[in-house]
Amino acid sequence: MFRIFCGSTPRHGFLLLLAWCVVFSPTSAAALPDLKKWTPEGRARIDRSAERYPLDSPKQQTRNAAGNLPLWALSHLALSAEDEAEHAQAARKQILEKERKVETPAAARRALDHLVKHLPRSLKSEAFEYRIIVIDKPDAVVFTLGGGIIYLSNPLLDALLSDKERGETALAFVLAHQLGHMALQHTRRGWQVQELEQELQKGIELHIARPALRDALHTGVQAAGERTRFLYSRQQIYEADTFARQLCRNADLSADAALDALRWLAVVDEPPLLDDDKYAPKADDPQRETPPALLRLRRLFAERDGLVDDKTDKYGLFIWNKVGDTFERCGKQSLAVEDKTIVFVHGFRGDMRTFRAYLKAFADDKVLSQYKLLVFRYPNNAGLERSGQFLVREMRRAVVAPAKTFFVCHSAGGLVFRWYAEIRKQPFDRAVLLSTPNQGTNMTALRYLTDIGAFFDEWKNNGPGALARMLPEGEGQLVLDVSRDSLFLQYLGHNADLAKRYHVFSGECLRPAALFALEAGLIATKRVLLNRLMPRMESMVLRRQIQRRIEKLRIPAEIARGDLVVSANSALLNDAGRSTRTALNHEQFETDESVIEEIADSIKRK
Repeated sequence: MFRIFCGSTPRHGFLLLLAWCVVFSPTSAAALPDLKKWTPEGRARIDRSAERYPLDSPKQQTRNAAGNLPLWALSHLALSAEDEAEHAQAARKQILEKERKVETPAAARRALDHLVKHLPRSLKSEAFEYRIIVIDKPDAVVFTLGGGIIYLSNPLLDALLSDKERGETALAFVLAHQLGHMALQHTRRGWQVQELEQELQKGIELHIARPALRDALHTGVQAAGERTRFLYSRQQIYEADTFARQLCRNADLSADAALDALRWLAVVDEPPLLDDDKYAPKADDPQRETPPALLRLRRLFAERDGLVDDKTDKYGLFIWNKVGDTFERCGKQSLAVEDKTIVFVHGFRGDMRTFRAYLKAFADDKVLSQYKLLVFRYPNNAGLERSGQFLVREMRRAVVAPAKTFFVCHSAGGLVFRWYAEIRKQPFDRAVLLSTPNQGTNMTALRYLTDIGAFFDEWKNNGPGALARMLPEGEGQLVLDVSRDSLFLQYLGHNADLAKRYHVFSGECLRPAALFALEAGLIATKRVLLNRLMPRMESMVLRRQIQRRIEKLRIPAEIARGDLVVSANSALLNDAGRSTRTALNHEQFETDESVIEEIADSIKRK
């Protein structure tokens, strides 16, 4: 959604951005579609085109930082919220010197205030001034330079707000997308890459190749005449779209009306979409900076409806065959009314084999061997709402009497199940939640500590070696959803009545002596970080950020008072029918004989 063109003026040794982020290629106000004239049939026509639109081709996006300390450090660093706010305020002054400001409509102010009210505390910075600035531009544009400020043009406002019933909600989605770029620190990364590029131009050696620099910050930077341009990656645009949808949902706004923003954008790009059933949308250009609106719509439909794009039947409900130790995809209504079923739902890095120890133990049990043993497989990096909706679809497809089903869920799988049971109010018997991050988990801190172990013996030798194996790979929506205070967890909330049917397990695996050794190892590693990194950092930008990050480095609760991935307090759940504390680490819940036996007894006890 962003196209940013940047000019520069010195400030405190840094440079300012003057940026335009356009929703689409500039279009005159006269050519903009009129939202108030749209019919349900027209919207349905756009949606059908979106549902048929091809997805991005699968690409494994990896970043190999091994052996390059500056690049590794950069991938974990960002400017502070105060730095971003300072940049944004200075840029605001420049923009208003060049552009005429007009009055902000009450509907736009109301929409932004409502969204900000529903932002979780951790995603809302006190350093930011959340406001809209309307500028007098002939084209429909929207952009943010961070710091809480969103810039809009009159043609965009007029086009969306022309629909008195749905227009304000569509505008809310546009605003929420911009809030997403700020909350997810995309704007902060943009300012950071700009500062580093300027240092490179001064001849300061970063010891980082420019392509690697762009990869680390997920932001492309290139010269454009006398100006510089940086662009958000497709993944960042998708993340901001999902953020916008979740925030609008949490703010009790119509989900369908919110998507009018992307429908409108699709019609701006391709007007026949609204009226011509036979119109074939333009194919996506992989080199295009911004993904097509139809593609973005399809991705949000998949999240909303629990759709998994997989032609190999890799995901879904599978029944386990004890004889061959094999799994077969459950057929339609293949679990009959008389069948008693146990469904296992894996966690962060789980797969079909996660619960192999449970499957074998239950199959050898005289009572539990009468149960049908199923495993629910979902994409590890998909959003939790999408996976929860997928579970709804699969249970309806395969299980005739789901109210008899007992669920055993590990880690994030418990949140997938809770969406199924609490948000979608689907039937079940009882459930076990094994180290489920009900209050979220700090994946950023854990990944940082894991990566330190890849470089420094002081941490690797004293730290928990199993940590790296237990963390999820990639940067998918799942990682954002399990973050503390995420929009997903905020919406999930708490259902006291259903919690009475849950048996929750938590782990606190480090003894005091082990924790003391770990803290000593971290203190030594912090010294090594400073000694090894600082001499190689000519960049004042990186030196400042590294110093700040190292000073704040602590052992998180997930390690100090948890199972190395989920803290004991996060795994607990108010009003749970039963709670069991263990001394297990996160992955040991998958194989521990005493836990398996306790769960087996719980199922048989009714």
